[in-house]
Amino acid sequence: MTAVADYLRIVRDRFPEIVVDSVATYSGQFNDVLILNDALVFRFPRTDAAAAALRSEILTLQHLRGRLPIPIPAPKFTGIEDIGR
Repeated sequence: MTAVADYLRIVRDRFPEIVVDSVATYSGQFNDVLILNDALVFRFPRTDAAAAALRSEILTLQHLRGRLPIPIPAPKFTGIEDIGR
């Protein structure tokens, strides 16, 4: 896993409005995950295939939002233009 400090630097550079009070880290099969302030989840894909799947997931969620009678997650902080390596 890339150092947590590297991921935090990416988040802080990209989203300076986020104040980080707490950090939890998880290493999944396809993504490294940071949970900031017990509320914000950031996924960092480990492979090109995982990056493509994450990009597809974000686009699908954006497409479905407001079209179904159930709540759909709305990714707020994304770097989708950077996903896909």
